[in-house]
Amino acid sequence: MDGLTIGRVAKRADVGVETIRFYERKGLLEEPPRRESGYRQYPKEAIARIRFIRRAKDLGFSPGRSKSSSTSESTRQAALPKLDRGPRPRSPRSRSRLPTLSG
Repeated sequence: MDGLTIGRVAKRADVGVETIRFYERKGLLEEPPRRESGYRQYPKEAIARIRFIRRAKDLGFSPGRSKSSSTSESTRQAALPKLDRGPRPRSPRSRSRLPTLSG
Protein backbone atom coordinates (compact mmCIF):
# COMPACT_ATOMS: atom_id res chain seq x y z
CA MET A 1 0.00 0.00 0.00
CA ASP A 2 1.45 3.33 -1.09
CA GLY A 3 0.91 6.29 1.18
CA LEU A 4 2.34 9.21 3.10
CA THR A 5 2.97 9.50 6.82
CA ILE A 6 1.13 12.13 8.81
CA GLY A 7 4.37 14.11 9.14
CA ARG A 8 4.92 14.24 5.39
CA VAL A 9 1.31 15.23 4.73
CA ALA A 10 1.54 17.95 7.38
CA LYS A 11 4.75 19.33 5.88
CA ARG A 12 3.41 19.33 2.31
CA ALA A 13 0.09 20.88 3.36
CA ASP A 14 1.91 23.40 5.59
CA VAL A 15 -0.03 22.50 8.74
CA GLY A 16 0.84 20.82 12.00
CA VAL A 17 0.31 17.14 12.72
CA GLU A 18 -2.22 18.06 15.41
CA THR A 19 -4.21 20.04 12.84
CA ILE A 20 -4.58 16.89 10.75
CA ARG A 21 -5.67 14.90 13.78
CA PHE A 22 -8.16 17.67 14.65
CA TYR A 23 -9.65 17.52 11.13
CA GLU A 24 -9.99 13.75 11.51
CA ARG A 25 -11.76 14.08 14.88
CA LYS A 26 -14.17 16.64 13.40
CA GLY A 27 -14.89 14.41 10.41
CA LEU A 28 -13.46 16.85 7.88
CA LEU A 29 -10.74 14.42 6.88
CA GLU A 30 -11.22 10.68 6.72
CA GLU A 31 -8.86 8.76 8.98
CA PRO A 32 -6.65 6.68 6.69
CA PRO A 33 -5.81 3.00 7.05
CA ARG A 34 -2.78 2.08 9.10
CA ARG A 35 0.29 0.10 8.17
CA GLU A 36 1.14 -3.02 10.14
CA SER A 37 3.48 -0.79 12.16
CA GLY A 38 0.48 1.32 13.23
CA TYR A 39 1.47 4.42 11.23
CA ARG A 40 -1.30 6.18 9.33
CA GLN A 41 -0.94 5.93 5.57
CA TYR A 42 -2.45 8.96 3.83
CA PRO A 43 -3.25 9.18 0.13
CA LYS A 44 -1.78 12.12 -1.81
CA GLU A 45 -5.31 13.54 -2.14
CA ALA A 46 -5.31 14.29 1.59
CA ILE A 47 -2.88 17.16 0.97
CA ALA A 48 -5.31 18.93 -1.38
CA ARG A 49 -8.20 18.33 1.01
CA ILE A 50 -6.27 19.84 3.94
CA ARG A 51 -5.22 22.85 1.87
CA PHE A 52 -8.85 23.36 0.85
CA ILE A 53 -10.03 23.25 4.46
CA ARG A 54 -7.35 25.76 5.47
CA ARG A 55 -8.23 28.16 2.62
CA ALA A 56 -11.91 27.96 3.53
CA LYS A 57 -11.06 28.71 7.16
CA ASP A 58 -8.81 31.62 6.14
CA LEU A 59 -11.71 33.03 4.12
CA GLY A 60 -14.01 33.01 7.12
CA PHE A 61 -15.92 29.79 6.59
CA SER A 62 -16.51 27.60 9.60
CA PRO A 63 -15.85 24.01 8.52
CA GLY A 64 -17.41 22.62 11.70
CA ARG A 65 -20.75 24.37 11.11
CA SER A 66 -21.18 23.01 7.62
CA LYS A 67 -20.38 19.41 8.55
CA SER A 68 -23.04 17.02 9.70
CA SER A 69 -21.95 13.97 11.67
CA SER A 70 -24.31 11.83 9.62
CA THR A 71 -22.90 13.06 6.31
CA SER A 72 -20.64 10.61 4.53
CA GLU A 73 -17.22 11.59 3.18
CA SER A 74 -18.39 11.05 -0.40
CA THR A 75 -21.35 13.37 0.18
CA ARG A 76 -19.06 16.05 1.64
CA GLN A 77 -16.65 15.66 -1.30
CA ALA A 78 -19.53 16.08 -3.76
CA ALA A 79 -20.66 19.25 -1.95
CA LEU A 80 -17.28 20.98 -2.04
CA PRO A 81 -17.67 22.56 -5.50
CA LYS A 82 -21.04 23.99 -4.40
CA LEU A 83 -19.56 26.37 -1.82
CA ASP A 84 -20.20 29.34 -4.10
CA ARG A 85 -23.95 28.73 -3.60
CA GLY A 86 -23.64 28.45 0.18
CA PRO A 87 -23.08 31.00 2.93
CA ARG A 88 -20.98 34.00 2.02
CA PRO A 89 -17.94 35.10 4.05
CA ARG A 90 -18.73 37.89 6.46
CA SER A 91 -15.96 40.38 5.73
CA PRO A 92 -15.32 42.30 2.48
CA ARG A 93 -11.69 41.13 2.63
CA SER A 94 -12.87 37.53 2.59
CA ARG A 95 -15.21 38.17 -0.32
CA SER A 96 -12.36 39.65 -2.34
CA ARG A 97 -10.28 36.51 -1.71
CA LEU A 98 -13.11 34.06 -2.49
CA PRO A 99 -11.79 33.06 -5.94
CA THR A 100 -8.61 31.73 -4.26
CA LEU A 101 -10.58 29.08 -2.39
CA SER A 102 -10.35 26.44 -5.09
CA GLY A 103 -6.90 27.19 -6.41
